[in-house]
Amino acid sequence: MSNFRNANKRGHGEMAKFPGNSGVPQILRHLKRRAAAATLLLQVAFALLPRQRLMAVGTPSGTDIVSQATVTYNVGPANFVINSNITTTRVVELLDLNTQWQDAAPITVHPGDTAEVTNFVVTNTGNGNDSYFLECTGRLDGDDFDPVLRGIYLDSNGNGLYDPGSDAQYLQWINDPVLDADQTSIVFILTDIPINLSDGNRGDVRLTATSTLGTGPPGTIFPGHGDFGLDAILGNAGGDDSELGSYVVANVAITLAKTVTITDMSGGNEPTTGATLSYTIAVTASGSGSARSVVVTDSIPQYTTYVAGSLMLNSISLTDEADGDAGDAGRTTPGMVTVNLGDISIPSEEQIITFDVTID
Repeated sequence: MSNFRNANKRGHGEMAKFPGNSGVPQILRHLKRRAAAATLLLQVAFALLPRQRLMAVGTPSGTDIVSQATVTYNVGPANFVINSNITTTRVVELLDLNTQWQDAAPITVHPGDTAEVTNFVVTNTGNGNDSYFLECTGRLDGDDFDPVLRGIYLDSNGNGLYDPGSDAQYLQWINDPVLDADQTSIVFILTDIPINLSDGNRGDVRLTATSTLGTGPPGTIFPGHGDFGLDAILGNAGGDDSELGSYVVANVAITLAKTVTITDMSGGNEPTTGATLSYTIAVTASGSGSARSVVVTDSIPQYTTYVAGSLMLNSISLTDEADGDAGDAGRTTPGMVTVNLGDISIPSEEQIITFDVTID
């Protein structure tokens, strides 16, 4: 808004530059351009505002609305003021709520992960005190897998973060959230992720909060069940509200492609006794995320002998011993070549392993 005010100040300063009435059309065009620019800035600012929770709107339940009419009149020289009787209307309780998923984007998970957390907030958007049942399901249509529900937990210490051992597990009828108007309850959903999933698979969970008084069409009345023994009436949500949260799988698929080149004793490519078999193993990774502790092993074939010192990774020689480099021949596991590639993160370069054997 300071830019808008400064623009107006500059505009007023520039008006003096237009002589007489001949400058009026130019002044109007100038001010219109300034106003249009300021409007655009405001539209952009509102578009960038974070998503806001719905809050309660209206007079609190139990509030007395007092009304009295007055009439004044004259009869001759006399003035009269007459008051009507006083009417008092007590505001009944409106039951309404809102459930929102709070994570900015789907939670990234890996196949087999456990106790993955997604966050929701339940808000009492009615005008009085209400309590809520909570229910969560991961068995939904339209996604790629079903997260396995481990439990619903409440933010016991109010810090907005799930704290194992501190935040209480939700148990219906035992610790149902009880909220005044505008109050919120942060809810954590913990799920386990199935194993056999592909990169990019999405799994949804749905949290439903339901007023303990019940559900029904908006306008349904619960006589005498509201605050102060007044009636309670269902608002637009109809007594319950639900929202989806999502997990997305980051999975790495690793493939091996092995080729062999033959060089015989005479310089040809026949697999005769004494010929060298040069093996190349291409390791490629696709997907997203990281593959941890990647180890490639290959047996030295029967009827062959490993060529000492031939093991290489990406054209860099590796010793045959189990020492500080990535590979060894027959040391980690007898009769096998072992190459430890460590963690592979996507995107990743292709890894090339080569070694030679000779035919006995």
